[in-house]
Amino acid sequence: MLRVLLVDDEEDVLNKLFYIVEWKRFGFCEVRRCSDATEALILLSQEMYHLVFIDLKMPKISGIQLIQEMKRRHHRALIVVLSNHEDYDQVSQAMRLGVFDYCIKKHLNSEEMQSLIRRASICYPTSQEMAHTGPFLLYYLTFQRSLDTRHGKLVEERVKKVFLGCNVFRLNDSGFAVVIAKNGVFHEISCFDYWMKLRAQLRDTLKVKNEVSRGIMVESIEALRNYLTSGIEETASYYRQEVFNSLIYIHQFYMKRISGCELARMACLHESYLARLFKQDTSKTICTYINELRVYKATELLRIPGIKIKEVAQLVGIQDQLYFNRLFNRQCGVSPKRYQERIKFDGII
Repeated sequence: MLRVLLVDDEEDVLNKLFYIVEWKRFGFCEVRRCSDATEALILLSQEMYHLVFIDLKMPKISGIQLIQEMKRRHHRALIVVLSNHEDYDQVSQAMRLGVFDYCIKKHLNSEEMQSLIRRASICYPTSQEMAHTGPFLLYYLTFQRSLDTRHGKLVEERVKKVFLGCNVFRLNDSGFAVVIAKNGVFHEISCFDYWMKLRAQLRDTLKVKNEVSRGIMVESIEALRNYLTSGIEETASYYRQEVFNSLIYIHQFYMKRISGCELARMACLHESYLARLFKQDTSKTICTYINELRVYKATELLRIPGIKIKEVAQLVGIQDQLYFNRLFNRQCGVSPKRYQERIKFDGII
């Protein structure tokens, strides 16, 4: 259970903070209020608090002194300082002490507070998937207009249904962070495959365009939290439209012969220029990407009971079975036959 502590000597500020946010919506189930730093330290010694709002100007023990004491006692709560316009020097000092954020008292409003609380809640993921230590693939899914609560929940449900075990964090009214534990050689390719279908479903259901960033490889939970709290909106990058269109075409027609010349003609670009853009955006050549996609699709087909390896090769667009065997072995570390036997042995089919 996540706890919040509000520390301010002004009762009206405490009440405003208490009522301005639907705390439980963000996972904070207990919110305590106190009027001075001494009482705050007593409460902090009794229970663990995850988020603490601290007024910088309080009698006896100031906000800065309270923060310093919390650091000395190794309290790990996220700290948000409350200040007035004239408190710039103290805010700067607090930021140097490593506080999470600051708020101007006169500008407290529901929208800004909810945005701040949403970012803070990301630091305390509670779903089972976060038991993984990494690596992760992090995506930013954004919509062209704001979504209300009902539609936001629909997006979360659809994403979780497609990417089983993923975490979805709503960052703002139109953006979501999607965290998927990386698993397997073809994870990025399979994710694009699922995103392509999911984006079309969401567009048709919500009647609003959406965009998903390229996957960001994150090695640890700590690095993941840093990405999420520092603003993934600013760090997310997207496929160039020509590359994105080429990827969609490849995923739709991987079973047919696809050439770089054909993709370049559709993109109205010179073949060598598209190849360079493709390599920059995917870190793979066009040929390598197509081959990896074909082998990934082959791993799915090999789960079908009784299917022949020659048939699998032809279904993914490779007519030469010997070449298919070499390609599969190079990417998966085992032959198609051995892979199929392993699946049977593990009881998957």
